[in-house]
Amino acid sequence: MSRAVAVTFGVGAAVVVALVAWLEGPEIGERVVATDVVSTPEVIARGEYLARAGDCVACHTAVGETPFAGGRRIATPFGDVYSSNLTPDDATGIGRWSRSDFWRALHYGKSRDGRRLYPAFPYPNLTRVTREDSDAIFAYLKSLPPVAHAQPAATVGFPFRTDLALRVWRDRKSTRLNSSHT
Repeated sequence: MSRAVAVTFGVGAAVVVALVAWLEGPEIGERVVATDVVSTPEVIARGEYLARAGDCVACHTAVGETPFAGGRRIATPFGDVYSSNLTPDDATGIGRWSRSDFWRALHYGKSRDGRRLYPAFPYPNLTRVTREDSDAIFAYLKSLPPVAHAQPAATVGFPFRTDLALRVWRDRKSTRLNSSHT
């Protein structure tokens, strides 16, 4: 094997390793700490107020469906995505989520299982929500009746649905939004 081929192979391998580390690693500053907030009536009422102020129901309710049960179509230039179910249904909603899972979704755009959420979810805008407010919103959502309502599958085509494309799309959107806040 010639030296040029060996160098090219070595550089290619280094790029692949760096790409995998970037894709699999935590987001910059990603830190999730458990809290032990008690869902008192006051905390739930504050969460309801904040969810209304944030108009969460607008995106997380399909036309003619139960509030917060998700399934609303959100068109993007790359295909359609559908909002998630925010009711405490164990199978299709946030019933098995912890406060920390919810915080990670709001602040880092990651689902309970670590999947990157489509950037139609405005998590970069939600990074200014405090942990206390996030916990209150979560307490309110967990107080709602559970609704079994699975979201339709996104119609985002290849390569835009790949983890690499989601990371680039999200990082680009986050950079633009964060620079507009300064």
